[in-house]
Amino acid sequence: MKIVEVYKNSGTSQRTGEEWHSTEILLSNNDEMIESRMLVRLMPKCAEAFDFKKGDVIDLDILHEVREYNSRFYNQISAWRVEQSPF
Repeated sequence: MKIVEVYKNSGTSQRTGEEWHSTEILLSNNDEMIESRMLVRLMPKCAEAFDFKKGDVIDLDILHEVREYNSRFYNQISAWRVEQSPF
């Protein structure tokens, strides 16, 4: 999949006062016929392992989670393994 955009977020927890960092990447498939995109949150080890740039092509393993809050469902896609693609 090809990286369309990289979002690096950080802040401070209101509850504990600890700093946190998060990296999300917007991906697009390599198929030119039907383009699909997904926003993936990188787990800390993956985010620190590479310097992701717009236009990089990567291979990844993901974990898809669905949570319910107030009778609404929320999706989260997290990458737990990321590698630079040889192609």
